Amino acid sequence: MQQALDIKEQIKHENRIAASWLIHYRERRRSHDELYQEITAGTKAKDENVGGGRGGIGKPVEAMAIKLEAFNTSDTAKWLRVVEDVKSIIGPKKKQLLELRQECRFYISPDGGRGG
Repeated sequence: MQQALDIKEQIKHENRIAASWLIHYRERRRSHDELYQEITAGTKAKDENVGGGRGGIGKPVEAMAIKLEAFNTSDTAKWLRVVEDVKSIIGPKKKQLLELRQECRFYISPDGGRGG
């Protein structure tokens, strides 16, 4: 009996996490895109120590590739892909309801839907 209650609580917890990702998608997508811009902004050629040095990655392209790999395999990236997949398979009425919920949440967010 206790195990059934534990499973039920686990399911509720996982549903709350999924609901949070669905509702806060816009905010999280925006933050994720900003982080991507920060990572890729380092693609410009720099005059500083391109050949490398002690204690770090000396190849700027390699360093960026490592950052992008971590970026693309992060939990945030995975959740954003899941939300996009869900949005692509749900019906029009559910999609409209989800968009309205996201919009409502977007407008009552602390920053009013505006960046820093």
